Amino acid sequence: MELNTYRFCHPLEINLKTMESKKIKGLYFCGEVIDVDGNTGDYNLQEAFSTGYVAGESASKCSDVL
Repeated sequence: MELNTYRFCHPLEINLKTMESKKIKGLYFCGEVIDVDGNTGDYNLQEAFSTGYVAGESASKCSDVL
């Protein structure tokens, strides 16, 4: 059984080194909202953990947005 999820953001709209939106400064994406295709078999935890870590680290270093 494979879970289908609607994803919102294409990877070309994201700086993949920081997971920050190229359109809206200070907006970070991670996990299932990123449109990444692959056979995950319901176990896309690595994508969620990895992008979440990068987005969190990058957002914690961003102080000019507020």
